[in-house]
Amino acid sequence: MGVTRFSGPVYGAKAGLMTFAFAAGAITSNASTALLPAAITTIPTYESWVLTGLWANVSTCSSNNYQFKVKFEAPTGGGSAGTSTTSGTIHTLGSGTSTSISSFVNPTTPTPGEYEGFVVPPGSTLRIVSSGNSAPGITNLNLHGYIRYVDSTRAV
Repeated sequence: MGVTRFSGPVYGAKAGLMTFAFAAGAITSNASTALLPAAITTIPTYESWVLTGLWANVSTCSSNNYQFKVKFEAPTGGGSAGTSTTSGTIHTLGSGTSTSISSFVNPTTPTPGEYEGFVVPPGSTLRIVSSGNSAPGITNLNLHGYIRYVDSTRAV
C-alpha cells in the first residue's frame, strides 16, 4: 500500500469558511442591508462550496424577528460574463420573538443528492443581508461548510 501526502488546502474538510464581526451600530437598519462586498464573496472557478450552516451571535437587536440571510447568484451557461443567472436564499436565521440571537441554522433547502448542505457552483457570488427595524448590537457571523475542487478539464 502506498502513502498519499497532500500539499495545499484540504478539500472536503468541513470548517468555518467565512467569519465576520461587526461593531454595535455598524449594520444599518432597513429592509435589506448587504453586509459583504461582492469582491470577497465570489467562489473561484476551480471550486464549489457546500454550505452546511450559518451561526450568528447578536448581543441585542431591539426589533423582534431580526433576520440574516445568505443569498447566492450563480452564472449559467458556462459562467461567462453577460450570461443569465440563477439565484436564491440558502440560509435564513431570525431572532423570532427574542431581542438577541445566538443560534445555528442549516440550509433552507439542501441540494438534492447531498448528504447535507447546499452546493454553490463555481463562479457564484454570495451575499449576507440583514433586515430589521433598528441597528443590531455587536454581531458575529460564521458560515460553515466545505470546499470541493473542480477539475478544469471537467464540464462545470
